[in-house]
Amino acid sequence: MVTKGADTSGATYLLTKAYWSYLTHYTKPTDDLSGLEVLLKIVSDKRIKSSSRKIVGQQKVVCFTECSPLDIHALLEGEKNPEPAEGFRCRRSRHGVAVTRKALCEAGALPVIHGNKGIRDCLPGNQLFRFQKFAGTGELSDWTFEREFRFRGDVVLTEFNPADVILIVEDRKEMFQVLAQKKLPPFPVMPFDYVFSTDAPYARRTARQKAVEGYFPDA
Repeated sequence: MVTKGADTSGATYLLTKAYWSYLTHYTKPTDDLSGLEVLLKIVSDKRIKSSSRKIVGQQKVVCFTECSPLDIHALLEGEKNPEPAEGFRCRRSRHGVAVTRKALCEAGALPVIHGNKGIRDCLPGNQLFRFQKFAGTGELSDWTFEREFRFRGDVVLTEFNPADVILIVEDRKEMFQVLAQKKLPPFPVMPFDYVFSTDAPYARRTARQKAVEGYFPDA
């Protein structure tokens, strides 16, 4: 950002790998729905639906990344450019659901295992969902930069303490748009653009959320 002439003197940099204690599912826009609309549908349904597409063993999973929004910003902007990142930019938006690593791993999320056929053949059947083919650095099958975790089955958001969940939207305008929707579960919302902002990079909660007993004891 500095090399591009950005003024970083007043920016906050708390959303780095060292501080980002979440695993995040970034939404995939469709032909009919934007990234934000996909996110709102997830929250309205109260679940992230699993899929077996391209998963070894055909087990249905939900994919997460331990990459912080700052890392994803770099990928989406092309500042880091391993070949597969082109595919990442086509498949993801600046919207997502972040769950604390502790809560999601306690619920069953596990890191992806990258390797060759020999590694795959050593895995027990109930662990095949974790396997991702790896041909070597620089190859099109090198997806290690995603630092991926996978969760078997749907992620039911209501099974988590809302204090462990953050909704990520693109900017402050969308943040207030989501917070104004009273029918949605009371999850805090954080703009993606807080990765490079003079604003405090924390999720916003409404008075309605703070009034929900037991949801946000620290609010």
